[in-house]
Amino acid sequence: MQDYKYIPAAVFRGVFDGDGHTITNLTINQPQGENVGLIGLLEQGTIKNIELKNANITGRTRVGALVGRTMYATIINCGVEAIVSGANDVGGIVGMFNNSTMNNCYALAKITGTVETAGGLVGAANRSIDPSTATIIENCYSKADVTIPRFGGVIAGYDESVAGENYKVTYRNIYYENNKNALGNTNNLDGFISLNLDEFTNGILLNNLNNNIQDGYYSWTNGVNNYPVFNIVVETNKIALQIAIEMAESASLENVVPAVVEEFNAALENAQTVYANTRATQEEIDDAFTRLANAMHMLEFFKGNKELLQKQVDLINDLESNKYIESTWNAMTPVLEKAEGVLGNENAMQEEVDEVYSELVRAFVNLRLKPNKDLLADLINKANGLNRANYTSTSLKAVDAEVEKASAVLNNPEATKEEVETAQIALQSVLDKLVTKDVSNVQVPSSDVKVVNNGESSALKTGDNSMVVPFAFTGLLAFASGVIVFKKKKD
Repeated sequence: MQDYKYIPAAVFRGVFDGDGHTITNLTINQPQGENVGLIGLLEQGTIKNIELKNANITGRTRVGALVGRTMYATIINCGVEAIVSGANDVGGIVGMFNNSTMNNCYALAKITGTVETAGGLVGAANRSIDPSTATIIENCYSKADVTIPRFGGVIAGYDESVAGENYKVTYRNIYYENNKNALGNTNNLDGFISLNLDEFTNGILLNNLNNNIQDGYYSWTNGVNNYPVFNIVVETNKIALQIAIEMAESASLENVVPAVVEEFNAALENAQTVYANTRATQEEIDDAFTRLANAMHMLEFFKGNKELLQKQVDLINDLESNKYIESTWNAMTPVLEKAEGVLGNENAMQEEVDEVYSELVRAFVNLRLKPNKDLLADLINKANGLNRANYTSTSLKAVDAEVEKASAVLNNPEATKEEVETAQIALQSVLDKLVTKDVSNVQVPSSDVKVVNNGESSALKTGDNSMVVPFAFTGLLAFASGVIVFKKKKD
């Protein structure tokens, strides 16, 4: 039973048989309460076969993890692992133990009292209510830290035996640490056996407890950190867990990703531990089986072959980024980083490797080299250097429009090779289609005129060589006209 909201029983007079079960995380917080515990007052009743784990109990007076106060009660086969706090009569198992019997019990506890009387097993062991009824504690041990200003002991804080023979409390085979006080108010330790801390866990205490148990009582076994606990055999079914363990022990882990191997080994170890634990509950057995089965299902998670991915990553890392159009390089960079992450992941499976390899190849194919723009720049410079006086405005407008487009491509760092070539072709085309003006209307600035003397004749020379062709063409026309006139006259 775990994490159950519990309301303590004020008075209990029946038989509470835990049947070997454990109550975990019991918390009771009643700082002003009296008779505080799992059961407040156990009167003429019995508690047996129950353990409390990780209990935290707070009250004021007569405070115990299991019972606040007993009267004519019996406690058998009970153990507590608890923190118990109060003012008076504070005990690991029982706060005030009156005219009752405790047999085959243990306490692993931290006990704190603020006034007086605190003990590891019981706060106070009394017989005065009815001297004719014995108070007996037998075959029990306490491993406790007890803190209180007055009357503190790891077995009992106060032992009423000091009041005389009629009030004597009987102890038989009671074990405690030899460097601590067993009783808080007397050194009369008949029936007590002191052990050093090693003897609590090396088998000596365990053997002593088992040698003194009565018929029908629980035997003892090693628990957490080898402190003795009850050897409770619970009826369970471990067949499925056994089969899963046998299959797991023969499973191959070759090429399985490390994370799966780690979980598989942990699940197998846990299953083996639970299987060997005679006190394991059916819930623990089922949980161990489910975990191991799930781990075995993951044995198909093989490590991915990364050879091709590594080659592609190496190829890209050898490239010079400044040779590629920036946007295409930037688009590839996160994919490259993802690929390098997969390469560094020892748990990456083939599907993950294949996926990132495909992404990286696509990003690589989409890379674009920066085109050579030298020819485009030359054409733009040529167009800008034209002697515009020599050409018609219509043809110059066409050139200007293409120069504007070509300049945009030239200055665009993202321009592709296709865009550069298209701009070059378009600009070259309009340059080739330039139309010269009529020669008779050409205005040549005097500063651009030079006299060229070749010894026989003189000619005009301007700064634009493109005028040479028009002048030559005009001369040929004049010559042809003369020939035609001469021929007509002769006829």
